[in-house]
Amino acid sequence: MRTKHTWQINTLGRDVIPIMNNIANLPGGHKPLNFTHILADGSLRHVQTYAGPVVLYNIRLMLCIIHDITEEVHLKKELEFSAAHDPLTGLLNRRSFTVWLRRQLLSPGVIVCC
Repeated sequence: MRTKHTWQINTLGRDVIPIMNNIANLPGGHKPLNFTHILADGSLRHVQTYAGPVVLYNIRLMLCIIHDITEEVHLKKELEFSAAHDPLTGLLNRRSFTVWLRRQLLSPGVIVCC
């Protein structure tokens, strides 16, 4: 990370700069933020970032601790899919279908034909 700025690896690009500036002005740390970073090989990694201002030799800097949570994100998506779908057919299970149907019926202008 010595040759690239955060905005160069974050998928938000320069839109991440105002977020970083807000964090830099906080008196302490902040709640963790989740971002997607682009590695040098072009692959995407999900990261959880903890950041906060620090003063070192009278210079105000930002200390960032970045955890790679890519595996956790993928496992969470798999678990959510498994909880909502039948393992044999891949179709929505009864509970998920009922929730989906209720949303469709309550949506204005939507006609559901079964």
